[in-house]
Amino acid sequence: MDSEEKDLTPEKILGAVKNLSYIGLQYVAVYGLLMLAKCKSPAEICRDLENLE
Repeated sequence: MDSEEKDLTPEKILGAVKNLSYIGLQYVAVYGLLMLAKCKSPAEICRDLENLE
């Protein structure tokens, strides 16, 4: 996660998530929801999260 390049792959993201602490996971969740809130309604975000299963 130290790279300045936009080179994240699904494998790199999964590896980063697996290495996050609990507080790190919470921070990423907050950041993700803040970013989603810029372009989607709360109802749309909930539907998207439910469809991840």
